[in-house]
Amino acid sequence: MEYLDFELRIGAGTAQSYPVTVVRSPVGETSATIQLPLDDPVFRKHLQAVEQVRSAVAQTRGVGDTDRQLRLAGTQVADELDTAEAIGRALFTALLPAKVLTCYRRSCDAAHAAGKRLRLRLRIEAPELAVLPWEFLFDEDEGDYISLNQDTPLTRYLELDRPQTALTIPPPIRILGMVASPRDLAALDVAQEQQRMAAAIDHLVESRTVELTWLPGQTLQALDTALRDSGHEWHIFHFIGHGGFDAQRGEGLLALVDERDGNQHLFPARNLGRLFARHPSIRLIVLNACEGARASETNLFSSVGAVLAERGVPAVVSMQYEITDLAALEFSRNFYDALARGLPVDAAVTEARYYISMKLADSSEWGTPVLYMRAPDGNLFTVDIANAIFRGQTPPEVRPAPPVPPAAQPAAQTHADTAPPPPANETERGLQILLRKVKQFWIEGVLEKSLFQKVLIDLGMERMQGAVDNPWASTLGRK
Repeated sequence: MEYLDFELRIGAGTAQSYPVTVVRSPVGETSATIQLPLDDPVFRKHLQAVEQVRSAVAQTRGVGDTDRQLRLAGTQVADELDTAEAIGRALFTALLPAKVLTCYRRSCDAAHAAGKRLRLRLRIEAPELAVLPWEFLFDEDEGDYISLNQDTPLTRYLELDRPQTALTIPPPIRILGMVASPRDLAALDVAQEQQRMAAAIDHLVESRTVELTWLPGQTLQALDTALRDSGHEWHIFHFIGHGGFDAQRGEGLLALVDERDGNQHLFPARNLGRLFARHPSIRLIVLNACEGARASETNLFSSVGAVLAERGVPAVVSMQYEITDLAALEFSRNFYDALARGLPVDAAVTEARYYISMKLADSSEWGTPVLYMRAPDGNLFTVDIANAIFRGQTPPEVRPAPPVPPAAQPAAQTHADTAPPPPANETERGLQILLRKVKQFWIEGVLEKSLFQKVLIDLGMERMQGAVDNPWASTLGRK
């Protein structure tokens, strides 16, 4: 599926008044001045309530163990879904005033008429607006959230003076996974976290579409060594652990493990960006850590996700709230499955959001992941299947066909009996090479291995000469 772009730039403003410009759309450009409810007490209470319930539910390390009713003020109680929708309505109304909304509606119609989809790309230049949960944008006319609709994937786009192209790789897509559980923070069951992640994508690993390797250590040294000395390139880094935000320095942090005492080693976003800038084969980083998307209201590039994108990582998924195990599992399963099917990264995030919303119907947790994307079309990888099939192969020597001996006694069928005749020309030879390699790669390498625990049925076929009478025998006998 192809996408058209609807790109909105929100510039710096004052007194809640901000310029918004449609930089690119299928039907032209326009601009307006918008008013955002940053100081509206009800809006602020809604934001605080969603953050509080996400934190409370995540601390149970499960779903359904915590009261999902949000206490907004005193005895006032509201449902989590209603609160998220109220935030989304307020943001949508403010972001899309009349002229911009008309442009958006016409763009949706143009994309639909062309048999395409519309990618909503937000370029936020005001740091105080980057902290808002734009993923909750709610389109009242459609009666749903924009970021849950596959026709309108939403991404946060960071404008940088760096070209981005898709990386052509042979399968599998290599994921380097890391779980960090410092002894002085809430304990994570490392083996269980790894097992959950592996279970989420086992079908992709089984088909050799994806290869998941777990980092044996939890320290900075272990990460640096794996990135530098693995002997092959990594394409995705998936982190499970703790994150935070240093309000004094205005910078996001990841909690690795200190190799000296096993306690937390708070690794700042800037250093993390410096580390991954040395490994351009990393096209995607997924941070399953709380506050990975939390930013300063005075610095646009302060969250871990934004800093990594600024340093050149084409796509970063991080969490603006704490996320439960079940939601993280559902996200990983559907996100990586969509990527393996060739979807752009923003469409893959939308797919994962959708399935979280289906699985956790009473939760707004689908809005927790935030995507920072630098790839213009969302394509991070071009998986070179043809190269994987033909890699290292040489065409077989073409030999003339041997004479066929007359049939004698019935005999068991051999491999030679099933071999195809030699090709008559170059085109036929190429087709036979392709068929042979497809069989080796997909049938023998994937399907047969996926049935390694199944009972195989031996058909026991054999050649039986003369089992069928020759209908011309009587005719040939009379002359």
